[in-house]
Amino acid sequence: VAQQPRALRGDPDAARTGRGPLVGLFSSDVGERFRRHVHTLRVIATANLVAQMALHFTGVLNLRVSLTASHVVMLLIIVGMGAALLFSDRRECPDARRHLLQALPMAAGAFADIFLLWVGRPSFNNSLWFSLGVLVFCLLQAAEYVGVCFRVYRAAVERDLLREVAYIDLLTGIGNRNAYESRLRELGEKPPAPALGCMVLDINGLKRINDTCGHATGDAAIVEAGRILGELAPKEAAPFRTGGDEFVLLTDGLAEE
Repeated sequence: VAQQPRALRGDPDAARTGRGPLVGLFSSDVGERFRRHVHTLRVIATANLVAQMALHFTGVLNLRVSLTASHVVMLLIIVGMGAALLFSDRRECPDARRHLLQALPMAAGAFADIFLLWVGRPSFNNSLWFSLGVLVFCLLQAAEYVGVCFRVYRAAVERDLLREVAYIDLLTGIGNRNAYESRLRELGEKPPAPALGCMVLDINGLKRINDTCGHATGDAAIVEAGRILGELAPKEAAPFRTGGDEFVLLTDGLAEE
Protein backbone atom coordinates (compact mmCIF):
# COMPACT_ATOMS: atom_id res chain seq x y z
CA VAL A 1 0.00 0.00 0.00
CA ALA A 2 2.87 2.38 0.77
CA GLN A 3 4.04 1.97 -2.84
CA GLN A 4 0.60 2.63 -4.29
CA PRO A 5 1.12 6.30 -5.33
CA ARG A 6 4.10 5.34 -7.50
CA ALA A 7 2.23 2.34 -8.86
CA LEU A 8 -0.71 4.51 -9.88
CA ARG A 9 1.69 6.76 -11.75
CA GLY A 10 3.08 3.72 -13.55
CA ASP A 11 6.49 4.11 -11.89
CA PRO A 12 8.52 0.94 -12.73
CA ASP A 13 10.45 1.19 -9.45
CA ALA A 14 7.22 0.58 -7.55
CA ALA A 15 7.28 -3.04 -8.59
CA ARG A 16 10.64 -3.60 -6.92
CA THR A 17 9.20 -3.47 -3.42
CA GLY A 18 7.69 -6.82 -2.45
CA ARG A 19 4.99 -7.46 0.08
CA GLY A 20 6.56 -10.71 1.28
CA PRO A 21 8.81 -9.25 4.01
CA LEU A 22 5.82 -8.35 6.18
CA VAL A 23 4.79 -12.01 6.07
CA GLY A 24 8.30 -13.08 7.08
CA LEU A 25 8.26 -10.58 9.95
CA PHE A 26 5.65 -12.65 11.81
CA SER A 27 6.58 -16.11 10.53
CA SER A 28 8.52 -17.04 13.66
CA ASP A 29 5.48 -16.22 15.83
CA VAL A 30 3.08 -18.77 14.37
CA GLY A 31 2.71 -22.36 15.52
CA GLU A 32 3.97 -25.42 13.71
CA ARG A 33 0.50 -26.28 12.36
CA PHE A 34 0.33 -22.93 10.51
CA ARG A 35 3.86 -22.90 9.11
CA ARG A 36 2.73 -24.37 5.78
CA HIS A 37 -0.08 -21.82 5.52
CA VAL A 38 2.36 -18.98 6.15
CA HIS A 39 4.73 -20.46 3.57
CA THR A 40 1.84 -20.51 1.09
CA LEU A 41 1.12 -16.85 1.79
CA ARG A 42 4.76 -15.99 1.15
CA VAL A 43 4.68 -17.90 -2.13
CA ILE A 44 1.51 -16.05 -3.19
CA ALA A 45 3.05 -12.68 -2.28
CA THR A 46 6.26 -13.50 -4.17
CA ALA A 47 4.36 -14.82 -7.18
CA ASN A 48 2.24 -11.68 -7.28
CA LEU A 49 5.37 -9.51 -7.18
CA VAL A 50 7.18 -11.51 -9.87
CA ALA A 51 4.12 -11.57 -12.11
CA GLN A 52 3.56 -7.82 -11.78
CA MET A 53 7.21 -7.09 -12.51
CA ALA A 54 7.23 -9.35 -15.56
CA LEU A 55 3.99 -7.93 -16.97
CA HIS A 56 4.94 -4.33 -16.25
CA PHE A 57 8.46 -4.40 -17.67
CA THR A 58 7.34 -6.29 -20.78
CA GLY A 59 4.63 -3.69 -21.36
CA VAL A 60 1.82 -6.25 -21.23
CA LEU A 61 0.03 -4.86 -18.18
CA ASN A 62 0.44 -1.59 -16.32
CA LEU A 63 0.63 -1.66 -12.53
CA ARG A 64 -2.53 0.42 -12.34
CA VAL A 65 -4.47 -2.31 -14.09
CA SER A 66 -3.16 -4.97 -11.69
CA LEU A 67 -4.12 -2.92 -8.66
CA THR A 68 -7.09 -5.15 -7.88
CA ALA A 69 -4.90 -8.25 -7.77
CA SER A 70 -2.45 -6.49 -5.45
CA HIS A 71 -5.25 -5.50 -3.08
CA VAL A 72 -6.68 -9.01 -3.04
CA VAL A 73 -3.25 -10.47 -2.29
CA MET A 74 -2.60 -7.96 0.50
CA LEU A 75 -5.99 -8.57 2.12
CA LEU A 76 -5.47 -12.32 1.85
CA ILE A 77 -2.09 -12.02 3.58
CA ILE A 78 -3.49 -9.78 6.33
CA VAL A 79 -6.41 -12.12 7.06
CA GLY A 80 -4.30 -15.27 6.77
CA MET A 81 -1.50 -14.04 9.02
CA GLY A 82 -4.00 -12.68 11.53
CA ALA A 83 -5.76 -16.04 11.74
CA ALA A 84 -2.45 -17.91 12.06
CA LEU A 85 -1.31 -15.66 14.91
CA LEU A 86 -4.70 -15.77 16.63
CA PHE A 87 -5.10 -19.55 16.61
CA SER A 88 -1.49 -20.54 17.29
CA ASP A 89 -0.90 -22.55 20.45
CA ARG A 90 -0.05 -20.18 23.30
CA ARG A 91 2.35 -22.68 24.84
CA GLU A 92 4.25 -23.02 21.59
CA CYS A 93 4.07 -19.34 20.60
CA PRO A 94 3.52 -17.18 23.70
CA ASP A 95 4.15 -13.93 21.80
CA ALA A 96 1.79 -14.57 18.87
CA ARG A 97 -1.28 -12.75 20.21
CA ARG A 98 0.73 -9.82 21.52
CA HIS A 99 2.38 -9.32 18.14
CA LEU A 100 -1.03 -9.65 16.48
CA LEU A 101 -2.34 -6.79 18.63
CA GLN A 102 0.72 -4.72 17.76
CA ALA A 103 0.08 -5.30 14.03
CA LEU A 104 -3.61 -4.36 14.20
CA PRO A 105 -3.01 -0.61 13.56
CA MET A 106 -1.01 -1.52 10.45
CA ALA A 107 -3.72 -3.89 9.19
CA ALA A 108 -6.48 -1.38 9.95
CA GLY A 109 -4.57 1.31 8.07
CA ALA A 110 -4.17 -0.96 5.04
CA PHE A 111 -7.90 -1.77 5.05
CA ALA A 112 -8.76 1.92 5.39
CA ASP A 113 -6.53 3.03 2.51
CA ILE A 114 -7.79 0.29 0.19
CA PHE A 115 -11.41 1.10 1.05
CA LEU A 116 -10.96 4.85 0.54
CA LEU A 117 -9.17 4.23 -2.75
CA TRP A 118 -12.02 2.10 -4.11
CA VAL A 119 -14.76 4.50 -3.00
CA GLY A 120 -12.93 7.32 -4.73
CA ARG A 121 -11.87 9.24 -1.63
CA PRO A 122 -8.18 8.32 -1.15
CA SER A 123 -5.89 10.20 1.21
CA PHE A 124 -3.46 12.71 -0.24
CA ASN A 125 -0.85 10.01 -0.86
CA ASN A 126 -3.13 6.93 -0.98
CA SER A 127 -1.30 5.34 1.98
CA LEU A 128 -1.68 7.80 4.85
CA TRP A 129 -3.49 5.46 7.24
CA PHE A 130 -1.24 2.52 6.48
CA SER A 131 1.82 4.73 7.11
CA LEU A 132 0.35 5.82 10.45
CA GLY A 133 -0.32 2.18 11.30
CA VAL A 134 3.28 1.28 10.49
CA LEU A 135 4.45 4.15 12.72
CA VAL A 136 2.35 2.87 15.64
CA PHE A 137 3.63 -0.67 15.02
CA CYS A 138 7.24 0.56 15.04
CA LEU A 139 6.67 2.50 18.27
CA LEU A 140 5.17 -0.58 19.93
CA GLN A 141 8.10 -2.70 18.71
CA ALA A 142 10.56 -0.13 20.05
CA ALA A 143 8.80 -0.10 23.43
CA GLU A 144 8.95 -3.90 23.55
CA TYR A 145 12.64 -3.85 22.65
CA VAL A 146 13.37 -1.37 25.45
CA GLY A 147 11.44 -3.59 27.85
CA VAL A 148 13.46 -6.63 26.78
CA CYS A 149 16.71 -4.69 27.32
CA PHE A 150 15.64 -3.75 30.83
CA ARG A 151 14.68 -7.37 31.60
CA VAL A 152 18.02 -8.64 30.32
CA TYR A 153 19.87 -6.02 32.38
CA ARG A 154 17.89 -6.88 35.51
CA ALA A 155 18.53 -10.60 34.99
CA ALA A 156 22.28 -9.89 34.64
CA VAL A 157 22.28 -7.85 37.86
CA GLU A 158 20.38 -10.58 39.70
CA ARG A 159 22.79 -13.21 38.37
CA ASP A 160 25.77 -11.19 39.61
CA LEU A 161 24.15 -10.77 43.01
CA LEU A 162 23.45 -14.50 43.25
CA ARG A 163 27.03 -15.26 42.28
CA GLU A 164 28.26 -12.84 44.92
CA VAL A 165 26.04 -14.38 47.59
CA ALA A 166 27.23 -17.84 46.57
CA TYR A 167 30.94 -17.00 46.96
CA ILE A 168 31.05 -14.19 49.55
CA ASP A 169 30.73 -14.73 53.29
CA LEU A 170 27.86 -12.43 54.29
CA LEU A 171 29.21 -11.86 57.80
CA THR A 172 32.79 -10.87 57.01
CA GLY A 173 32.67 -9.92 53.33
CA ILE A 174 35.59 -12.19 52.37
CA GLY A 175 35.40 -15.42 50.38
CA ASN A 176 33.30 -18.23 51.85
CA ARG A 177 33.85 -22.00 51.75
CA ASN A 178 32.42 -22.25 48.20
CA ALA A 179 34.94 -19.67 47.01
CA TYR A 180 37.74 -21.48 48.86
CA GLU A 181 36.91 -24.84 47.25
CA SER A 182 36.51 -23.21 43.84
CA ARG A 183 39.96 -21.65 44.21
CA LEU A 184 41.41 -25.02 45.20
CA ARG A 185 39.94 -26.56 42.03
CA GLU A 186 41.48 -23.79 39.93
CA LEU A 187 44.86 -24.36 41.51
CA GLY A 188 44.52 -28.13 41.02
CA GLU A 189 44.01 -27.69 37.28
CA LYS A 190 47.29 -25.79 36.90
CA PRO A 191 50.88 -27.06 37.16
CA PRO A 192 52.11 -26.98 40.79
CA ALA A 193 53.01 -23.42 41.76
CA PRO A 194 56.57 -22.98 43.11
CA ALA A 195 55.46 -20.63 45.89
CA LEU A 196 52.03 -21.89 46.92
CA GLY A 197 51.14 -21.52 50.59
CA CYS A 198 48.21 -22.03 52.91
CA MET A 199 47.65 -20.53 56.36
CA VAL A 200 44.89 -21.94 58.56
CA LEU A 201 43.74 -19.71 61.41
CA ASP A 202 41.01 -19.55 64.01
CA ILE A 203 39.94 -17.21 66.81
CA ASN A 204 41.18 -18.28 70.22
CA GLY A 205 38.53 -18.38 72.94
CA LEU A 206 35.52 -17.63 70.74
CA LYS A 207 33.35 -19.98 72.80
CA ARG A 208 34.23 -18.04 75.95
CA ILE A 209 33.35 -14.78 74.23
CA ASN A 210 29.99 -16.18 73.16
CA ASP A 211 29.27 -17.59 76.64
CA THR A 212 30.24 -14.48 78.59
CA CYS A 213 29.45 -11.60 76.24
CA GLY A 214 26.81 -13.10 73.94
CA HIS A 215 26.79 -14.29 70.34
CA ALA A 216 26.49 -10.76 68.98
CA THR A 217 29.91 -9.99 70.46
CA GLY A 218 31.23 -13.27 69.09
CA ASP A 219 29.98 -12.31 65.65
CA ALA A 220 31.69 -8.92 66.05
CA ALA A 221 34.94 -10.75 66.77
CA ILE A 222 34.52 -12.83 63.61
CA VAL A 223 33.78 -9.71 61.58
CA GLU A 224 36.88 -7.99 63.00
CA ALA A 225 39.05 -11.02 62.21
CA GLY A 226 37.75 -11.05 58.63
CA ARG A 227 38.40 -7.30 58.31
CA ILE A 228 41.98 -7.66 59.54
CA LEU A 229 42.68 -10.56 57.16
CA GLY A 230 41.13 -8.66 54.26
CA GLU A 231 43.19 -5.54 54.96
CA LEU A 232 46.50 -7.24 55.67
CA ALA A 233 46.38 -9.87 52.94
CA PRO A 234 48.62 -8.83 49.99
CA LYS A 235 47.44 -9.16 46.42
CA GLU A 236 49.09 -12.60 46.16
CA ALA A 237 46.92 -13.95 49.00
CA ALA A 238 43.18 -14.65 49.15
CA PRO A 239 41.39 -14.80 52.54
CA PHE A 240 38.46 -17.12 53.14
CA ARG A 241 36.17 -17.93 56.07
CA THR A 242 35.61 -21.66 55.83
CA GLY A 243 33.23 -21.97 58.80
CA GLY A 244 32.62 -20.71 62.35
CA ASP A 245 35.78 -18.97 63.51
CA GLU A 246 37.98 -20.77 60.97
CA PHE A 247 39.84 -18.83 58.28
CA VAL A 248 42.18 -19.81 55.44
CA LEU A 249 44.69 -17.64 53.65
CA LEU A 250 45.81 -19.06 50.28
CA THR A 251 49.01 -17.53 48.96
CA ASP A 252 50.32 -17.88 45.43
CA GLY A 253 53.70 -16.43 44.52
CA LEU A 254 54.28 -14.90 47.97
CA ALA A 255 57.69 -15.12 49.62
CA GLU A 256 57.92 -17.08 52.88
CA GLU A 257 58.76 -14.00 54.93
